[in-house]
Formats: sequence, C-alpha cells, structure tokens
Amino acid sequence: WVVQNVVGIIPDDMTKKWLDLSGTLAPDYIAEFERAQRITQLKEKINLGLKWGRLYGGAAGLIMIKGQESKLDKPLDIEMVYPGTFNGIYILDRWSGITPDMELVTDMSDPDFGLPAYYTISDSEGHMYTRVHHSRIIRFIGRELPLLEKIAEMYWGESEVEALYADVVKHDNVAAN
Repeated sequence: WVVQNVVGIIPDDMTKKWLDLSGTLAPDYIAEFERAQRITQLKEKINLGLKWGRLYGGAAGLIMIKGQESKLDKPLDIEMVYPGTFNGIYILDRWSGITPDMELVTDMSDPDFGLPAYYTISDSEGHMYTRVHHSRIIRFIGRELPLLEKIAEMYWGESEVEALYADVVKHDNVAAN
C-alpha cells in the first residue's frame, strides 16, 4: 500500500478536479467536448500515464488521430486534426513497448529540444511496430535526473519506488550503525 500511495496520490489529486470549459462557447460544443473526453476516457488515460511515469520512471501516451495512422512518423499538424477525429491516447510504459531513438530534437524553439525526436513502438516480442514522431507523444516521466543519468536512462526519469527504496535502505543502514 505504501508504493501504491507514493505512485498514485499525486496523479489522483492532479486529475480529481479535471477541467471545465468556460467562456462564450455554445452549450453544444461543450457537450461534444465532454462526450469526446468520456468516449476516449481521456481523464483515466492521463491518470494512468502519470501513475506509470512515477512507477516505472517513464511512460508515453500516443496521441491517436483517425485517418493519420500511416503518418505517425511525421510531425503532428494540428491544422489537420478535424473535429471528431481525436481517438484518444494509448498509454505505454517505458519497459513494454516504447523506446526513444537516439536522434534528438535539435530545433531550439521546440519545447522538446534535447529530447528524442522519434520513438519506436514494438510488440510484446520486440518486433518493431511503428516509428512515431515526438510531436505525437505525451511523455510522462518519474523523477527528473541530471543530464548524464537521463542519457543513461534513455531520456526517461527515475522511478519514485527507486527513490523510496534508496531512502529506506539509507535509514536502515543508519539505524543499524
């Protein structure tokens, strides 16, 4: 239960209130937005990604858009995302299916500068399924690491469980001494 609480409390708290649209939008648009969130289970998928990021040190959400299945290796063009085509987010943890390529984003104006430019999604047997451009991926990482450790961890973070375990071992060693 300790690990479950360490991993789950913050994501559960972050997604508890969720979001409400406000402003001058017509009620039909707000209803459609809420319906799309409900159908794609957006809140639950974001919560799962946050939890897996904290548990495994990294997870990723593949943004799925109807009609763009063959364009996953191309940058996401938001102008080409038409109403009703958002198909949800597919969550993968860093150990079972998604691997960052070592080609990095070099455009300094890109928010993902210095992170992998592409990710490879594989099946359970390790066979490459597809290559995905970084703009189609939502990254969920655990604890932030210094650069050299981040590179060693393939640009993911550290699991909260690792940090918890290290602290328990330190405490145990001090108590034993």
